[in-house]
Amino acid sequence: MSINLNSDWKDSSDCKNILNFGVNDFCYYYFYEQNNDSSLCYKLSNTGIYKTDNCLGKVTGNISYCDQLIDYKWDKENVDNDTRDFLKYNDRDSCVKDIAIKTHNSSLCELTHKDFKSYCYDLYGIYTQ
Repeated sequence: MSINLNSDWKDSSDCKNILNFGVNDFCYYYFYEQNNDSSLCYKLSNTGIYKTDNCLGKVTGNISYCDQLIDYKWDKENVDNDTRDFLKYNDRDSCVKDIAIKTHNSSLCELTHKDFKSYCYDLYGIYTQ
């Protein structure tokens, strides 16, 4: 994965000056990944794709953090059960996938939703070659 980092960002202290939360979160997440600094996980806004529990899961390799990401708002939507299950577990499964890749443990993909498993294995294969 290629990240285009703004050349003005020297370290995570520069992230606080970014007013756009999506870019702000990207900045913190970038420096977390570069330095494996779990304290940066707590600076994420949790409003987009960069969430504290996902970050902590990757730092620790502990999928119990992923279980905190289940978004129950889909239970109220008028969608069929399979679609609801897939959407509800999407954040969780992405977190599990990220941990599987980081820890080089493809068997973690078995813990993902049935519709996510092949995607997990595909990405695992790409990123762990």
